[in-house]
Amino acid sequence: MSADRIIDELKEMGISITSEEANIFERYREEILEVNRFLNLTSIRDSGEFVTKHITDSAFLCSLEEVAGKVIDVGTGGGFPGVAVAVLKPECELTLLDSTGKKLRAVEKIFSELGLKASFLTARAEDIGRRDYRERFDTVISRAVADLPKLAEYCIPLLSAGGYMLAMKGPSYGEELERSMSAINILGGKLAGCKEYMLGDGSGRCIIKIRKIKDTPETYPRSGNLIKNKPL
Repeated sequence: MSADRIIDELKEMGISITSEEANIFERYREEILEVNRFLNLTSIRDSGEFVTKHITDSAFLCSLEEVAGKVIDVGTGGGFPGVAVAVLKPECELTLLDSTGKKLRAVEKIFSELGLKASFLTARAEDIGRRDYRERFDTVISRAVADLPKLAEYCIPLLSAGGYMLAMKGPSYGEELERSMSAINILGGKLAGCKEYMLGDGSGRCIIKIRKIKDTPETYPRSGNLIKNKPL
């Protein structure tokens, strides 16, 4: 049973969750894979691989104390890692952001069916970072969205002073991080650490922590095309 596997894998990572929480994750897996027959929410269809690479990976993020307050998941896709915040840290004020309305509506429907609380926003991060949502969040989380120099420009403008950007990356993050240091500084951030961990399949992961220490200059974020073609 996938719920038992979720509990066991997280226990190996030093994290305890309840059977009720594991069952919610299992129901979420079932619903996502059902919708995935008609709408591409994930390329992972194997139950065990889904648990390891989506659920336990996302749940590990919630073991960090920096996940608190107003949280936005940038580029949530199939709801990861945001769903873990909804399940394990329901006290957080969670927003899921994605530019693809069909995907986000599907995730919103599943959240509603499972009684999970979140707000849903169909938009691009570089657009909301210039207006209504600028410097509104305590924590910005993101996984598998963009190279770190680009991701920093999407995410840091959304943070209030003292908040954290948490970027979930694979084991070969060193060179990418090095290339992003100038962008992080320009945007008002400072590297606060890298949390390395192992998933149940033995693959390595890292959560890069960036703390916002000063206001982002008004000229950022730039347009999506500039961010993609001329990263800081």
